[in-house]
Amino acid sequence: MLTIVLHVSQVILLSFASHSVGQFLRKWSLPIISGYLLTGILSGPYVLVMISGEATASLRMLDELALSCIAFAAGSELHLQELRAHSRAILYTLAALMTATFTLLFTTMLIFTEVSGMFRSLPGYGRLAVCLLTSTVLMARSPASAIAVVKELRASGPFTTIALSVSVAMDVVLIMLFSVNVDVAHTLLAGMEFHSIASVVMPFGKLITSFLVGLLVGKLLEFTTASRMPLAGKSFLMVFYGFTVFFMAETLRERTSSIIDIEPLLACVLASVLATNITTHRDEYQAMLDMVLPRANIVFFTLAGASLAINTLVDTYWLAMMLFVVRLCALWIGTQVGGYMASLPQDHSRIRWMAFVTQAGVAMGLARQVSLIFPTWGPSFASMVISVVVLNEMLGPPLFRYSLVRTGEAKAFEPSDGPELKSVIADK
Repeated sequence: MLTIVLHVSQVILLSFASHSVGQFLRKWSLPIISGYLLTGILSGPYVLVMISGEATASLRMLDELALSCIAFAAGSELHLQELRAHSRAILYTLAALMTATFTLLFTTMLIFTEVSGMFRSLPGYGRLAVCLLTSTVLMARSPASAIAVVKELRASGPFTTIALSVSVAMDVVLIMLFSVNVDVAHTLLAGMEFHSIASVVMPFGKLITSFLVGLLVGKLLEFTTASRMPLAGKSFLMVFYGFTVFFMAETLRERTSSIIDIEPLLACVLASVLATNITTHRDEYQAMLDMVLPRANIVFFTLAGASLAINTLVDTYWLAMMLFVVRLCALWIGTQVGGYMASLPQDHSRIRWMAFVTQAGVAMGLARQVSLIFPTWGPSFASMVISVVVLNEMLGPPLFRYSLVRTGEAKAFEPSDGPELKSVIADK
């Protein structure tokens, strides 16, 4: 207990430093979250060791509290009326991005493993399994980072709506795709029987359970926003609801051996979509988010930076750089094709790829799952993928910020002030 208190105290002190670094970088036209990430990386176990790897692991509760708030913020940006207006663009962009990213990364890994001999010792069609899972995991986006940049710039408009909607939808699709592809990877490696029914039904069951939980939490949020409780009390209850979803998901996973499973991020996003689009107290709900989101961003992205395995980037930088560049090319191709099919403005299509560079928790979490499921080669796979994620997490937020400013949808950006931003996520 004393150890956890000490670790929490360290994070609180680092949060003040993160806030200062974020405000400093803001003057140089960089997103505030880049400052949070940089502070976390420098203070983490691979640089200054101000916070240990053990501390970041033991603070999972703080991480989940912050992540639930960010998920609620993601859902609050999805207005059904706007989604209907842009549904064609969202679907075409999502399909084109998934196809381009998966195809190019799979082909690149297939050629590389053949030429270099890496993973060649795996049994059966093991190389195909590695290529399959690599291309799947690297399709992940980071709605949390996107939301932080959008909130900072008070961005709104067609470009922002499509970027956020595709980012959230991509992770929903990825949950199902990853579950199926893990089963396919088992088949390729060991000739196991392909349990196609289980592979399809289990992910759908997870989605249905998440939807039901999201519906329940959404009604609770609606009731809370309509109450006469003080704003601080409503905000506390919102955070409590979010943490409860994460706690319930973990408990069910352990007690039922993952037979009953919930995707907590998805459940929180769905709950917030309901609270945003059904309640008549939308302004009150937004005020609740504005109260907690700045603190959640500082905690989440500082811990994310401290958790990044920078040493893996040194060990696999050559492969990571290759996959990083190929992924950027795939994003450009996917957004160009999707934009053409949806008849989107050409000036937007040229920079739309910048909105989808960032990766974070989802990609790292899936990489860790592969490491546990396939212990013989999984750790090497995880190191390779996390190296790419580190690069994407560092470059993605500045690129997304630039694209929002270029499209004119960044309401908090005033050209007359130079690079200075009037951030709306500064502490109130």
